[in-house]
Amino acid sequence: MSKQVLIQELSRLLQDPTVDSALGTVGETGIPTVVLGTEFFVTESGTLLYREPLESSITTLNLTRSLWFNRPVAFSVRAGDSRLHGRGVPVQAHITGDVFAAHYRDLRARDPLADLAAVWEIRIDNIEDTSPLLQRRQEDERRPFFRHLDRLL
Repeated sequence: MSKQVLIQELSRLLQDPTVDSALGTVGETGIPTVVLGTEFFVTESGTLLYREPLESSITTLNLTRSLWFNRPVAFSVRAGDSRLHGRGVPVQAHITGDVFAAHYRDLRARDPLADLAAVWEIRIDNIEDTSPLLQRRQEDERRPFFRHLDRLL
């Protein structure tokens, strides 16, 4: 599938109330950090938005380094049997303005005590369908010798 089709699929998956998602960043020394249960949004232009609640979090620090030094981040989204995994680079941290205000209002409407440090905008450089059935079918087609012998009978 094309990148654009997969980004549309990502947008659809993010509407599912059962969605699980994660954002992976890397620190200055190369130690990865993964945040589970992240809330992502896809913009009309096909970038990914991530809401970060804490100014002092490791994720904020890592995203800032990624923004400054053009370092990649990774994201995963799962809903039902569908899974998407991608990589991208932060291009902007919205800390004021229309994007920030809209997300802040939305958060506060759901939780009056919610806070928002930034809305991070991530350019999606790569996205792939990592659904288990698709991966199994692709492996069977591309690498038939990877099958366990009992499956060949």
